[in-house]
Amino acid sequence: MKIIFFTENNRAGGMDKFLVTLLKNWPNNKDELTLICNRDHPGLVDLERELSDKVLIIKHSILLNWSFCSTFISILPNFIQRILRQSMRILLAPYQFLRLKHIFKKLGGDQLLTINGAYPGGETCRLSNIAWHSLGRAQSIHNIHNFAIKPRFIFSWYEAFIDKMLIKSCKCFVAVSQACSDSLLLRNQFNNKNIITIYNGLDCISNPNSERHHILKKLNISEDQKILIMLGTYEKRKGHEFLLKTMKVVFDSKADIHLLICGTGTNNEKQIINSYIQQYTPEKNIHLLGFVRDADKLIESSYILLVPSQEHESFGLTAVEAMQKGVPVITTNVGGLPEAVGEDGVCGYICNKEDIDCFSKKILYLIDNKDIYNKMSINAVKRAQDLFEAKRMVNEYYKLIN
Repeated sequence: MKIIFFTENNRAGGMDKFLVTLLKNWPNNKDELTLICNRDHPGLVDLERELSDKVLIIKHSILLNWSFCSTFISILPNFIQRILRQSMRILLAPYQFLRLKHIFKKLGGDQLLTINGAYPGGETCRLSNIAWHSLGRAQSIHNIHNFAIKPRFIFSWYEAFIDKMLIKSCKCFVAVSQACSDSLLLRNQFNNKNIITIYNGLDCISNPNSERHHILKKLNISEDQKILIMLGTYEKRKGHEFLLKTMKVVFDSKADIHLLICGTGTNNEKQIINSYIQQYTPEKNIHLLGFVRDADKLIESSYILLVPSQEHESFGLTAVEAMQKGVPVITTNVGGLPEAVGEDGVCGYICNKEDIDCFSKKILYLIDNKDIYNKMSINAVKRAQDLFEAKRMVNEYYKLIN
């Protein structure tokens, strides 16, 4: 069987990890796997490095609304930029549909699985399922990794039309958490009948005897110093300001700990986070590292994973990765994060978003109470093994396609 996987992405991160895990663990070696992705995706190099021996990767140059004319409109106010990009989404749609239809007709294929971010997310993601079905092929699958949002009133006519066409083209929609699945119901065209939840899974590659990440040596962090780590894009919703306000309290009691902040983002987003560091925690042990390859080694060397997200967090893949390695998680109660971490106080702690007092106290409590920490570490490994193994996830997608 020839299976096409389609995605549109403008950030390296969790969706790439999902694709690598899914395709590397695909159970039927006789299936012919093809991944189609936009040429300007920042994570494409890593996808090629991880998958090129098993997957045919096709890079397209279809114009996308978020990149088209972005240089020219970047000087405009944000709300005007959003309106222009949404308008461009509509104007580009017929062209994108025809290009996708041409690609699929030329490529052939038996099944299509589209991997989208939020919803509506990438417009070529939605149009890919519609274009596929327009060729008379079987209904396909649309997978979302973040929340659906209500359409803006001015564009509701277009959104209703595309939603209706997409639902006709897909046999099901797969979300990565129940919270994510529920969000699709904010859109009037959707109902529960064809929405499925499949938790993301990860390969377990924990190796306690592996060498410490070279970055830790470069930063001169000794093995007896506690490391807290945050991994995520530099988007505002990820909660960097909240975290740094929290760390201001933590550093007052524990000046010798280190906070590593890893992720990707624009230069402007990075400048904003640096301004938070200077405002709340100047001259403290905070390291803004950017994108780090082999970040799993950093997690293994860390004491606690911090997930301070303030909105739109559909699942929490980094939380699962930390739990696999026996690293407790302190998170906010946003979106699907509680589904990943489980009951409060078992594998970590869950605080209300914006609750700096709770977040800081839980960090200090885990640092000071080794017995509690060790119990949480054991519980975290067990939960990750029971619910979030890669094999379980891949088999569920395989059954859907077959």
